[in-house]
Amino acid sequence: MSGLFGRIAARKPLLNKIQKRKRIMFCKAYRQMPMFAWKSIIFTDEMKLELHGSRRVYVWRKVGTRFHNWYVCKTVKFGGWSILLWGAIKEDGSRILLRCPPILISATYQGVLHEGLRDIFQRLHTDA
Repeated sequence: MSGLFGRIAARKPLLNKIQKRKRIMFCKAYRQMPMFAWKSIIFTDEMKLELHGSRRVYVWRKVGTRFHNWYVCKTVKFGGWSILLWGAIKEDGSRILLRCPPILISATYQGVLHEGLRDIFQRLHTDA
């Protein structure tokens, strides 16, 4: 056999060259940041969880090549029924996950941020 195995293609966001370059610049800028400084940072993100099934794509690839571009099924965020989630995580591992309203405009997003950050900051000050 030629060392190939049938596998389900990995899924990852479709990024253009500018987005990739910005991510690398961010990593390089903060890789030397002292550990104590990370304690004051809260990472947040939102994502759309799509509830409809997605088609699995099978690929033939060698071991250790799962995320090579040739074997990855690119994903986009659109279509179907979905739930919008917002989450935050701190350096110590404490985290929060909230379901956002189905229509997210500036005012409702600010409400999600207010609720989520209030809760995680309260934990930050009660844990200290």
